Amino acid sequence: MKKNWRFLAKAIAISVVVFAALPYIETCYQYALMYITSTQESKNLSYVSAPGLCPFFIFILATPKLSIRRRIIALLSGITIFLTLDLLMTLVWLPYFQTTRPSLRNMGSHYGWYVIAYYILPFVMWFGFAFRQIEEFFRGITAENSQ
Repeated sequence: MKKNWRFLAKAIAISVVVFAALPYIETCYQYALMYITSTQESKNLSYVSAPGLCPFFIFILATPKLSIRRRIIALLSGITIFLTLDLLMTLVWLPYFQTTRPSLRNMGSHYGWYVIAYYILPFVMWFGFAFRQIEEFFRGITAENSQ
């Protein structure tokens, strides 16, 4: 039971720091996306997924027994994956700026990416990068509860 509380306390402490830094993270992320796309219009895109990175950062940093090297690789890979997917969304969404109304395809891809980036992808990536540690953590919790 002690393990649960330690993980929860660590996740909450990291959450406070990450969410306090969220405006700076979003700004840096938008500038990186603008640099990659070479357009100022990406600053106006509403789907920029920097807030989707926050749960991923929090869980990767709070996961017990994950080596520093593995954490750094996971964080850099996560940023790269999100930026790549945002770049693809930029290619889909930029034609919208040349029309008065977005098409159903634009809107569908926007909301689809929003759901994936904010609610699904951070947890799938965390599970992918820290599978062994997560399994060991929950196996330990199950062993403690059965005793």
